[in-house]
Amino acid sequence: MLSSRIFVVFVVSWLGLSNAWAETVYVHARQANILSGPSVKAPVVTLVKRGQALVVDAKQGRWLQVSVNNRQGWVSRLLVKNKPVMDRVSVLQDADEQLQSNARRRASSATESAATRGLRSDDRLRLSDESVVDFDSLERMEGLSVSEDDAVTFLEQGQ
Repeated sequence: MLSSRIFVVFVVSWLGLSNAWAETVYVHARQANILSGPSVKAPVVTLVKRGQALVVDAKQGRWLQVSVNNRQGWVSRLLVKNKPVMDRVSVLQDADEQLQSNARRRASSATESAATRGLRSDDRLRLSDESVVDFDSLERMEGLSVSEDDAVTFLEQGQ
């Protein structure tokens, strides 16, 4: 009888502490959709903002099942990290205005990626008008996995 009480106390205390050991991730994208399933086509359960903490319940490939605001859903690992978002602090607070006016503007990520593919801005605009997002292909690509040996073989053959 005493051993069964000790066991019950142990189980209850372990269940209470299990949330303390749960993995927490933080949204690093501007915002992230929490989806009802591990797919880009799944309906949106809720929207979370940058810096929001999410408790990880399960992992499936490139997706994490998370809990936030008493709701459960799935988020892509690409949108979250294990460390909280850090605030940006300017060391040169007085000179900030002068730096912004004199600083060279950096190209957008879309312009950079187009340039690396050899596209000019007019090519990129033309392509973006004609292109359609193919979520079925994206979902198939997310399901692919390549072993390290296959990747090395591919690289060696390409050289």
